[in-house]
Amino acid sequence: MSTYRSRSRSISAFWCSAFFACLSLLALAALGLLTWSLTAASAGDAGPAVTRTAALAGCILLGSFIWLEARRGDRAIMPLAMFATKAFAGLTLLTFFLYGSLGGLLLLLPFLLIKAG
Repeated sequence: MSTYRSRSRSISAFWCSAFFACLSLLALAALGLLTWSLTAASAGDAGPAVTRTAALAGCILLGSFIWLEARRGDRAIMPLAMFATKAFAGLTLLTFFLYGSLGGLLLLLPFLLIKAG
């Protein structure tokens, strides 16, 4: 009986990790499509229909990822209940703006120095 339980736990753990891998790939595809569509739209490389389609597909994939995470509740990769606390939501926004400004500085400072030189 113990062999059956350990085997069923290992199978359950396998499917759980496979599901987490699929969720991670879903989030990766969503953010990748959104990033590519914004980059292509600003560079003018692709047509507007292609970039809009990619942005729409990225939004749909991101929405489905958030929907699946909300359905999983406490077993989610990132439980959405964490964002209900003001401290965590504020810290997340602070981190987003901090790293956004740092990324902008690291991207734009070399261009400014090259242009000034």
